[in-house]
Amino acid sequence: MKLLSHGPGSDLLEHLAEVMTAAESPEEQIICACHDLGKATHEWQKYIAGKRPESPHPHATAGGIFASFLIREQGEENAAYWSLIALHTAAAHHTSLHQLGTDQLNDLS
Repeated sequence: MKLLSHGPGSDLLEHLAEVMTAAESPEEQIICACHDLGKATHEWQKYIAGKRPESPHPHATAGGIFASFLIREQGEENAAYWSLIALHTAAAHHTSLHQLGTDQLNDLS
């Protein structure tokens, strides 16, 4: 099944691969690969295909959290730093930065 990314005719996997070309480190590759994973749900696919009038959920949250988890699981020296970047990037890119307040970010580590 082909997953859509930005409307009819788009391809989620192609989009993620294209965004990954901007990555300069393994952590950035993870962040880029995960940024739109929340679109891989039935409800988001209906929305992208025009079969649903409004966005079903904030798709960036899932990708940011998953990227953060993968980075932390690698256990590299700067994992906590990159984990926060993953969350911040997803929220900022999709204009949902207000969802991550200081209290949430301070509790992450």
